[in-house]
Amino acid sequence: QKHDITGKVAAGTTFAAKKTAEGAKNTYQAAKDTNQKHDVTGKIATGTSTAVQKTKDFNEKHQITTRTADAGRSAFQSAKETNEKHNITGNIKQGVSSAATGVSTSAQQKPQAGGMEGMQQRMAQNAMNGAATKYTGGRVTSVPPVVSNAALDYAKKNPKEAANFAGSAARMAGKVA
Repeated sequence: QKHDITGKVAAGTTFAAKKTAEGAKNTYQAAKDTNQKHDVTGKIATGTSTAVQKTKDFNEKHQITTRTADAGRSAFQSAKETNEKHNITGNIKQGVSSAATGVSTSAQQKPQAGGMEGMQQRMAQNAMNGAATKYTGGRVTSVPPVVSNAALDYAKKNPKEAANFAGSAARMAGKVA
């Protein structure tokens, strides 16, 4: 009790708490006085309201929302009409179906010279030729062998991607549920 350290710490803590509370009270009062004097919150509310109203007025004047919706509808309608006129989805489906048929037909052929590698190349070539014929409406009936060989090499190097593509193509052609 000679030095009463605990009492001094308690007194210091109490003093610090009082000063902190007084500082907070003074800060609050200064902010309140500034707001009353300069109407800060009122000006913020007015500015926000004005911005919202000007945005509405601009939209009404220039019909931004309506034009955006109309443009979207028009783009969709144009795409639909183009598809109907040119049968794009039908041609894609036929091309994929033809490619799948080419692969199936090639697989059923008797092995010729070149063994398994030769058969794979012929299957790829037949599939590419069939797809080209269908996709172009008969304008292109054959694809250079280098193209089908490149596709075959890619499939060998990337079997998972090739299997995913083949599955997607078959589903598009209606061959697989």
